[in-house]
Amino acid sequence: MQRYWDGTAWTAHSQPLTVTPPAETSGKAVLSLVFGIASLLFCGAFITGIPAMILARMAKKDIQASQGRLTGEGIGTAGFVTGLIGTIVGTVGLALVAGLFIFGSTVELNSEFQEGCIVLNPDGTSQDC
Repeated sequence: MQRYWDGTAWTAHSQPLTVTPPAETSGKAVLSLVFGIASLLFCGAFITGIPAMILARMAKKDIQASQGRLTGEGIGTAGFVTGLIGTIVGTVGLALVAGLFIFGSTVELNSEFQEGCIVLNPDGTSQDC
């Protein structure tokens, strides 16, 4: 028969409860989510979207290797997804702006607008543009 001292009295035939500290949330996962949300709010800023995806992958590896000491795998996934969406939105937006600058100067004016243009001369006569 084994008895254990729990700090105040001897226990009857049972091992005292061991207190395990609660698991911590991964800081990398939280930072990944913050960067991912920032990439959405700032219209796909590459400065925050790509680091969000990198930190999310690092956080997932750390969480899996921690043997239960770290949590936050869902937060890391959310950070990766928001960073990915922000990066895609930023890429599409950058492509649209670049296309506007490249092809914007080659667009001709609408011919209907040019046909309806009349210039009045000071002597009262008119002529087409």
